[in-house]
Amino acid sequence: MAVVAVNTPDFTGCVETGYAATVYEIIKALVPDAQTANTRPGTRQRQVNVLVSPMLTPGDLEALRDLIEQFNLRPVLIPDISDSLDGSLTDDDFSPVTIGGTAISEVYTLGEAKATLVIGASLRKSGELLQERTGVPSHYFDHLYGLDANDALIMTLAELSEQPVPAKIERQRSQLQDAMLDTHFMLGQLRIAIAADPDQLNAFIHLVQGMGAEVVAAISAANTPLLAAAPVESIKIGDLEDLELLAKANKAQLLIGNSHAVASAERLGIPILRAGFPLYDIIGGYQKTWIGYRGTRQSLFDLANLVINFAHEEIAVYHSPYAQKPEHERHQCSPTCH
Repeated sequence: MAVVAVNTPDFTGCVETGYAATVYEIIKALVPDAQTANTRPGTRQRQVNVLVSPMLTPGDLEALRDLIEQFNLRPVLIPDISDSLDGSLTDDDFSPVTIGGTAISEVYTLGEAKATLVIGASLRKSGELLQERTGVPSHYFDHLYGLDANDALIMTLAELSEQPVPAKIERQRSQLQDAMLDTHFMLGQLRIAIAADPDQLNAFIHLVQGMGAEVVAAISAANTPLLAAAPVESIKIGDLEDLELLAKANKAQLLIGNSHAVASAERLGIPILRAGFPLYDIIGGYQKTWIGYRGTRQSLFDLANLVINFAHEEIAVYHSPYAQKPEHERHQCSPTCH
């Protein structure tokens, strides 16, 4: 049984930082060095390593795997929570440890892959370690929300596979473009508050700003180099109380956050898009797909529908001064009228 030691204290950082530290130590402890193991990059021509940030849900991982396989490539996800946290039942009555995931035997082959895709800036250090140890080139993506980010991934996959982009994916891109046209009426100039770990916070900032919205409050539980480059005036390192105060002061119209932020949205009187971890007050949050052209399309629909359903600025009914009034509202002459 392989044992990987990792230091993840509760009193510092956040879910993302502890997760990133774990992935780094897994690579450090289990992936053989190319020189000592005599491995060569590209030995497995169709294999692509994929390091995935905790911002990706099980649904995201399934979508990502399907996307990569459409280019006739074989993804090895590190880690793979898509078949352990997807709500599936097993034949075992009880398991003391998590089921599913990527086998250790697969981890030993990472040095023979053609390339590594690193999804999430929090895993850049892990991607650099893997490339240094194995010689397999790493390709970095801060997130997979929005048109530009997914275009970059698709072009990388087309280059690695030496195959054209499938017509199915081209159609999904066109569908996203149409959704962007449909939803920009609701999202343009919308004042949004966001609370999330750094990778997901950065992703949502790019997504909503790309639709013309304004991020008026951005809160993260921990600081990372990524946040310094995020395209927003200021990001506060704090908690949900900070989010609520900042959102109120800046007159936010919509909130994005996990289930802990629901009470804040209720006090602010604005709608909330539940995203991140944990999501304990809705069913099926783990299977929601945020990434890719299809995931981005659905996210825009969800945001726009929240705006429509919570709209308070309704257009008043117009009464023409030339319209004939009902009989009971017509002027009645007094007895002295002539």
